Amino acid sequence: MQAAGLSSELVPQLFAQDLVEIPPTLNEDLLDLYGRSQQVLAGRFAFLNHTEELGEQFDWEQNASSAWRRELHSFDFGLDLALTYRISREERYAGQLRYLIAHWIAENPPGLGTGWEELPLSRRIRNWILCADLARDAWSEDFDFHAVFSHSLALQTVFLPRLAG
Repeated sequence: MQAAGLSSELVPQLFAQDLVEIPPTLNEDLLDLYGRSQQVLAGRFAFLNHTEELGEQFDWEQNASSAWRRELHSFDFGLDLALTYRISREERYAGQLRYLIAHWIAENPPGLGTGWEELPLSRRIRNWILCADLARDAWSEDFDFHAVFSHSLALQTVFLPRLAG
């Protein structure tokens, strides 16, 4: 049976003709990503087989293990939040990332503490740049945050070669 007045050219194509198979591990990877992001939203940070629940106003230097603190200051968890935001477009992920970055900037004066050591500093610079790209549309209207973020990132970038030299 043919519909009156409709031809195949007028029917929208809903599926791409070159659709490739999605790897079966993608679902597991996405579940892991969302799970890690949910943990960060809940204030739980897990590094080196040790989990700590950090309240909203926490001390970035409070953990006794220097290796654990280096992981916290490196901000790998920020990439999880940024990627989850980019996939889901749920503001809560970008908002929590923005909060944690602003909190880090406020609580870690230049040159002091674990966050200003070479390894966490170099990893954080990379992570913040990637986060800024992934969450840029969520941050575009927050001019105050953007100014503070950009200033801190520039300061960190200038400070790093001094440690390496």
